[in-house]
Amino acid sequence: MSAALAAFLTAGDGEPKQSHGPRQGGGTVVMDDFASGVLNDWQAVGAGAGGWFVYTDGRKSPDRTHSDPNVPFDLPDPPQGKIAAVTETNGPGTRILYRDVKLHGRLKLQLTVFYAGVGGFGGPQTLAHDEPDNQQFRIDVLARSAPIDSMAPDDVLVNVFRTSAGDPDRRQPSGVSADRSRWAGETVRLRLAAVDSRGPLRAGVDGIRFEPVGSDANARIALPVTPEPARAVDLVLHRMTQADALNALASRADRLAAADEFSGAVLIAKERRVLFSRAYGLADRERRIPNTVRTRFRIGSMNKMLTAVAILQLVEAGKVKLTAPLGTYLPDHPNRDVATKVTIEHLLTTPAAPATSSAPTSTPIASGFARLTTT
Repeated sequence: MSAALAAFLTAGDGEPKQSHGPRQGGGTVVMDDFASGVLNDWQAVGAGAGGWFVYTDGRKSPDRTHSDPNVPFDLPDPPQGKIAAVTETNGPGTRILYRDVKLHGRLKLQLTVFYAGVGGFGGPQTLAHDEPDNQQFRIDVLARSAPIDSMAPDDVLVNVFRTSAGDPDRRQPSGVSADRSRWAGETVRLRLAAVDSRGPLRAGVDGIRFEPVGSDANARIALPVTPEPARAVDLVLHRMTQADALNALASRADRLAAADEFSGAVLIAKERRVLFSRAYGLADRERRIPNTVRTRFRIGSMNKMLTAVAILQLVEAGKVKLTAPLGTYLPDHPNRDVATKVTIEHLLTTPAAPATSSAPTSTPIASGFARLTTT
């Protein structure tokens, strides 16, 4: 059940260093309240869609390109300040955020946890998002030597928090804690993990801190540089080289074509250079005419997702805004109602368009899409 790794963040360089987090009354040490607005000292790995982000507004996705338009981002504002950490996604995925911490003395971990999901929770003993009904959010203290996605009892030193079947789809910000005195003098790994296969799960964390236990007033933490994960159970942690990836693709396409399970053409290009171009199967089975790389295929509505990708690339580049009306980019559009009332987001998500006296036809909108993607 392995899936492609999505590596979102990397740790900073440098030697292990002691935490300089603010100290509050009673000797509390803040590990991270995310006030810096970045996750640079954490490591993030995953598979499928989505990732970990920081956010400031509970009604605004931290990254709209990773947000499910059918389930709007809707969370409480950051509970401990102006910024908190959260998962965001537009499809099934596994998202893991982790950081190493060395414990000097007897300490209790405390943090604020919240989430919003759909579809209910299920908790199989795996963090693989392609496992059926795997919908869970959990926080664990791991042994540093453990595979980063392990759920084995010998690897999970303490489970700090987890969702379970029957839990409500939403949880308001509330505190959780775990005594980590047993591991005084050791370096352990704090792992935040969210998995969804039923619908988007936005999992939030804020105010990660430690408090001395008992009379250990000198207890403190140090935050060493957190390395990339060395091992995993289900995640694929290491990318193939370009040559190996192309060879693997060619081998798979050959096998599928030989089994009559694939007929078509494959082209891969990078930076305007064609890396792979090959045709498979038959264009006309009756006359035994093979496909070529120039064969024209009737793709029907498949072009919609290709157009959507092209539009979102323009959004990412800052050339197009999803909330802008069509007329912003096509000032000569023949239908003024469409040009002023229909936004780019309407065209991508195809909701009911604003009512007009003269309903727009599909032709000018389709033509508008084509012109936008070639801008």
